[in-house]
Amino acid sequence: MESRDWTAQPAAALAAHTLAHIRPGSVILLHDGPQVTPELLGALLTGLRERGLTPVTLNDLRPHRIGLREGWARLRGSYGG
Repeated sequence: MESRDWTAQPAAALAAHTLAHIRPGSVILLHDGPQVTPELLGALLTGLRERGLTPVTLNDLRPHRIGLREGWARLRGSYGG
């Protein structure tokens, strides 16, 4: 899920949009440059825990091969589509 932290939106709006589209197994992309990212990260972590989800880093996940069709579906879904 693209967090869209590179846009001019406030952290609360970005968090609400991102949390509305996540499901177990979702990967949330955050960038290390935007000023809003630290506040957004805090809001996302709180929201994930409130939903009973356990956030982990990519290093904590085992690699899993997927096919092209599933890859495209995930890509489309990551932009909220």
